[in-house]
Amino acid sequence: MYVDKQEHAKKTGWEAEAEFRSLLDQQGIPYLPFCDNIDKFSVALGQYFSSKRPDIMILLRYVGFLLVDVKHKKHNRIGKKHFLFDAQEVEKYANFSEEFGQEVWYAVSNGSWNYQYWYWIPALQVRKTGESVSVNGGAVCYSVLLKNCIKIKSSQPFSQLFDQLFQSPK
Repeated sequence: MYVDKQEHAKKTGWEAEAEFRSLLDQQGIPYLPFCDNIDKFSVALGQYFSSKRPDIMILLRYVGFLLVDVKHKKHNRIGKKHFLFDAQEVEKYANFSEEFGQEVWYAVSNGSWNYQYWYWIPALQVRKTGESVSVNGGAVCYSVLLKNCIKIKSSQPFSQLFDQLFQSPK
């Protein structure tokens, strides 16, 4: 049976987004999803987002918001456990952050974990800690060790993200 890789990636990406929205809904966390139609995005943001953009804006009372790009990824098990992030996308998000002072975060999980764990990392941190590697077809990615991400459990309050974020580095 032939499975189109791009269609499979879209399907698993939408599944991850749905699971993430469900998690936010279960915890009563307000959010605004971004429109999937890139033609409705501001032309001026094209240099930062082009065909890819964050998926969700999480609203944080009295603080502001988090821009989140939800990803369905499995960690690579060869050698040390790591995720691969598209370098072009990371650079665009990092440039957006530097230009506008608003970080874009990645939230990564997958169905084989039943979406019980989410790994969080901001794009600037991907660029800072990731190793630039070439993968199939010559695409360039950042390889980020799982230990550089903040791991949160879906069954725990969303505030655990901030609890870990504000801990002193070890």
